[in-house]
Amino acid sequence: MISRKVAVIGAGPAGLVASRELCREGLEVVVFERNNQVGGTWVYNSNLIFLESREVMGFSDYPFVAKVKDGRDTRRFPHHSEVLHYFEDFANHFGLIELIRFETEVIYVGLLEEEEELKKGWVVKSRKKGEVGNSSVARDVFGAVVVCSGQYTQPNIAEIPGCACNRKLC
Repeated sequence: MISRKVAVIGAGPAGLVASRELCREGLEVVVFERNNQVGGTWVYNSNLIFLESREVMGFSDYPFVAKVKDGRDTRRFPHHSEVLHYFEDFANHFGLIELIRFETEVIYVGLLEEEEELKKGWVVKSRKKGEVGNSSVARDVFGAVVVCSGQYTQPNIAEIPGCACNRKLC
């Protein structure tokens, strides 16, 4: 028996799109995001201008159009904060916000032990930001886990018996 519940780690661009697609497939999605907002590496303080145009940056079914409201950046090559607004708009438009556990860090992902109710799947342990100790650790079971933690996150690659890609990024 495999659960139809899927964990997505990270609410940056990849995590948001993965979550939306999994929901479209009728799966129950839980997103873990260690920050207090969506956007991944786009959440930072900088004066940078984005080097890609809105046309190139936007998702095919959710164009990155300029929004003339509340001081938004309408330029074709917008400030990074406008890209962050785009991800927030995307998450709100597709109802992803309610799937996200903000300020929640995943501290462990592993295969279920065989004796656990004859289920196949994954254990995800997490805790709210700032909490310490074993009593603050939440444990959830999922049929699948999608890791969307971004290219600037140091990976901790699990050794899975029988997996050809142990200790390598594949």
